[in-house]
Formats: sequence, structure tokens, C-alpha cells
Amino acid sequence: MAVLFQKEEADAFVDTLKKYFSDDNDYNAVVNCLQKLVEDYDTNSYYFNYITEKIVELHWETVSKEMPEIVKNLINKVEGLNYDKEIAKIAFAAYYSLSLIYKKNNNIEELNKLLGDAYFLTLKRFPLIFEVRSRYHKRIGDYKNALKSDFQAINVLANHGIENPAVYVSYASTVAMVCESGNTYTLNDNEIEKALHYIDKAIDFNPSYPKYHFIKGKLIYYKNKNNLNFDEFEKSCKTAKECIRKAEACLNADNYHYIADYDLYEDFVTLIDTSIAERRENKDTSEAFRNLSKAEIRKIKDDILKSNKAQECRPECPKLKTGQKYIFISYCTDDYKSVYCDLVELYANKIPFDYDEALIHGKGWEAQVKEKINNDDCVGVLFYLSSKTVLSDSIEKEIEMVTQKFNSSNEFKEHCFWINLESGYTPFKLLLKAIQENDINSLLAKNVNVKRLMTYLDTFDDGSVFSEKDVEPDSNSHFKEFVRSIKDKFKVMFENEESK
Repeated sequence: MAVLFQKEEADAFVDTLKKYFSDDNDYNAVVNCLQKLVEDYDTNSYYFNYITEKIVELHWETVSKEMPEIVKNLINKVEGLNYDKEIAKIAFAAYYSLSLIYKKNNNIEELNKLLGDAYFLTLKRFPLIFEVRSRYHKRIGDYKNALKSDFQAINVLANHGIENPAVYVSYASTVAMVCESGNTYTLNDNEIEKALHYIDKAIDFNPSYPKYHFIKGKLIYYKNKNNLNFDEFEKSCKTAKECIRKAEACLNADNYHYIADYDLYEDFVTLIDTSIAERRENKDTSEAFRNLSKAEIRKIKDDILKSNKAQECRPECPKLKTGQKYIFISYCTDDYKSVYCDLVELYANKIPFDYDEALIHGKGWEAQVKEKINNDDCVGVLFYLSSKTVLSDSIEKEIEMVTQKFNSSNEFKEHCFWINLESGYTPFKLLLKAIQENDINSLLAKNVNVKRLMTYLDTFDDGSVFSEKDVEPDSNSHFKEFVRSIKDKFKVMFENEESK
């Protein structure tokens, strides 16, 4: 940030406002106070945010009593054809202050009323109105719309050439709340990075604000929470704790109203320490994988796509130790490009798996695959479906092996799931497609018989397809949800076996 926030200047200005509250007329005191604020500071500025919060904090009893009536009267004065720029500024300062009051009281119903057209149409010239909207959406857990409002505030201010750390912090805190809550709204890959960028800008502007350092610490922790490389995870946790210690250091006399947050900060440090201790017990898991850079992942996928046969480009399999749980991958070799691109992503995401990559030459294929599936460490099987799967003799045998291991229908479904490689086709339609694309001689040559077709239909009913993958082999649009589902379905792969 080009100009450092002058906290002493802002606090000195707040002191000068005390004179207005010596008046017996509380209503006029608040109006005159807000008028002085907008005369001296732009309503788009960080100083406006900071001073408004101070007014609400230091003169709570007066402003909380008078502000609703002040907002109502000032809005009536400036709505429609009566718009007056200077009165509108005071009206917005009152409106913004009232949103802080409702936030502090957790008065969601009244905060919601502030989002109505009567206010928005009159005050839409003030970009910080979008921050008020974000404030409401966060209170009700609607993080998707909160982020949308935060971005609107940031973009509108940017169009005016204004940088206001308050809106940066609003966005960053929303992202942190999403991470913390596990809300169904899914963050884009770069949103935590954006949030860290914005919180850094806010800290550059006002490094004395404890909340900013705390939010940064939380973002760093959640960004790396699922990194199965223990050393990288532990390093990020150390950085997160350093941020929180900086927040605690800022809890000085000038920030006395944040002293209550000290316990909150300590609770988060305890959460981090607990995570480190739990992950240290599971450290062996990360040793099964090499770290792959984005460039390496892209290179491996390109080699897969350029290849002419599966043997040329089999992806690396994790080096699993005895006792490390894994899933087995079942697929038709004709689909290897699409499947192998997924395996590269599974490996990069530290998902323990095994497949037919390392079968010993000269030893029967069926015996080796059966050994992998029957192994006590194999907790489930992932099937890749296509019209080619129906015709595969090996897939039929693998289904039989899995059925024997998980010998009831419910247990089978609990331990197996599948991905459809041909988007838009149900398992039944995939079967019809396979039959239509092959004449009777081809089907007979591939030993396709009624038993195989019935085995396929019994195993993969139309209501049970796990997810669909785009037809492009290297597509990974499905992958974030895919990995999340694997971790949810097979938690045992990520638990410490010694603790059982």
C-alpha cells in the first residue's frame, strides 16, 4: 500500500468528536458528529471505516438509540428528486454505522432490512454499501453471495482509483469463514491465494490491527491443511502461528476492545498444535509419494496423451507400506488415457491407490490382481465405466473378485464406486451403445455373453453412478469433488492405524 495508515491522526480526530456528545440533544449530537466525519474524510476511505467503528464503539449507548431514526429521516430527505450530495453523505455514514450496530447485536432481521431497495437505490453511489451486503450474507452463512458483494465493493472502488483495506479484509475474512465452516459453497482454487494477497495489502496499510494478522494466520493454515506432505504442512503451521502471535502482540491499550479475542487466538493455536501432533503420527503416509510440480504433472499427462499404448506411459504408483490402506483401480485398457490422467492427479493429491502398473511378468495376471484386491489393506475399488467396460473380460473377473471379498450387495456398494467416462450415458445406455457398435461376431470373439451383461447390469445400476468425467482424457473438472468424496468415503485411508 502506497500510504501507511496514520492511526494517531485518526484517533486524534475521534477525540475531537467527543464535544458533540456533551450536548443534551443526543439526536443532533450524532448528526453533527457524522457531518464532521464526512466533511473531513471521504466515505470511500479506510479512515471512514475506522472512525465510524470508533464512534459506534465509544458512544454506543447514544448512537444505538438514535441511529435508526436518523437513518430513516435522512433517507427521506435525499430519496428520489430530493437528492442532495452532502446530506446523502451523512445519510450513508448513518446507514453504515447502523449496520455496525446491528452486526454487533447480531440483529439479522434488521440488518436484512438495510439491504432493501429503499436504501440501496438511494445510497448505491457509495461503494461500501456492498460491504454492508456482505456483512449480512456472512451472518446467515451465505458465503457465496458474501464473496460476490465483497468483489463488487473492491471492483467499484478500484474503478474510482481507490484502495480501501476494509473491503480487502471483508473478502479475506469471508474466505476464512468458508474454510472454517466446511460450507457447501466450494472455493475456487485461487480464492485463498487472493484472500492472502488482500490481507497482506491490509496489513501493509495498518499493521497494528490484530484481526488482520489473525485472519492471515487462519488462511495460511487452511490453505495447507490437506497437504499430506508433513514437512510442508508443519512449516505452514509455524508460519500461521507466527501470524497469530503478531495479532496477540497488537493487543495493547489502544486496542483494548480486542482483549477478549486473546482466548480466541489461543484456541486457534491449540487447533494448529493438535493438527501437527495428529499428522506427525501419520507422517509415514507422505513418504509413499514424491512431490510433483505443476510442470511435472503437465509433462506426464502430455506423454500419456501422445502415447500409442498403455505400456508406454503407466503412471507411477505410490510406494505403499504394509498397513497403509488403499483403493484398487479397475479399468479397461482401451480407456487408459483418461484413467491414467486421473491417476496422475490421485498421486499428486496423495491418495493411496494401486493398479496393474507393477504386475510381475510371467506370473498370472488374474492371480496378481486378486492378491491386490483381497489384501487386507485394500479398502475399496474404483471402477472406470465406458462402453468398452461392458466388453472387457478382465473387468468381469475383477467384479467377481470384489463381490467375493465384499460378499453382500450393501457391503459391495459401501466399498466400491465408479466414474462414467462417457458423460450423458447411464450404465444401461453404455451397454446398449457397446452392443450397437459391435456386430455379433465381434461380441462372440470377445466372449460377451448373457452372464457378463447381467453381471455388469447388476453391479452398475443407473442410480448408482458416482460421478461423470468430461470426454477429454486430461479433463479434471470433476476432480476436486472426486478427491473430496474419496476422502469422505474412505476415511480409514487417512487415519492412523496405530490409534485404532
